[in-house]
Amino acid sequence: MTRANLFLGGAVLFGAVALLTRTRAAARDDTLAPFAVVAPAGDSLRSADLAGRVVLVNVWASWCAPCREELPALDALAARYDASRVTFVALSDDVDGAAAREFLAVFRGMPHLRVGLGLGRLKERYRYPGLPFTMLVDPAGRIVRTWYGFGGPPQLAAIDSSIRRMAPGAQSH
Repeated sequence: MTRANLFLGGAVLFGAVALLTRTRAAARDDTLAPFAVVAPAGDSLRSADLAGRVVLVNVWASWCAPCREELPALDALAARYDASRVTFVALSDDVDGAAAREFLAVFRGMPHLRVGLGLGRLKERYRYPGLPFTMLVDPAGRIVRTWYGFGGPPQLAAIDSSIRRMAPGAQSH
């Protein structure tokens, strides 16, 4: 018996990551759940405003150590794309908006990311197993790929490659 499996009366229980990765796409709703959040400056950020674009949605929190490494890397990647065709969204799931704002101040606001404050309501909506959690969404609003955790340069290369396939010519020059 492994740590991931526990037998109880013939039933097999899997951890959340195992369940999420073993679920067939046809059995899940693969459409991005709509969101409407407040941006750090007080304006609004709505998923409806991003329709028709490739969107990378990253869920993070100020207390998440891998997020501190991933967000600046995503910001650098976002700078390579035409924001009218490919939008990078960073949704903080900090309960305290001030903590998220302080985190962003350390990184000079992440100028190439559209940032929103989820205020602790995102896990229920996106059912992620932990942070950081990233979803790549096609122009029709379907989630085509997800990443849990931060996998460093190989993950960034996979994100970049996937975006280039979905939005050829969207890289800014």
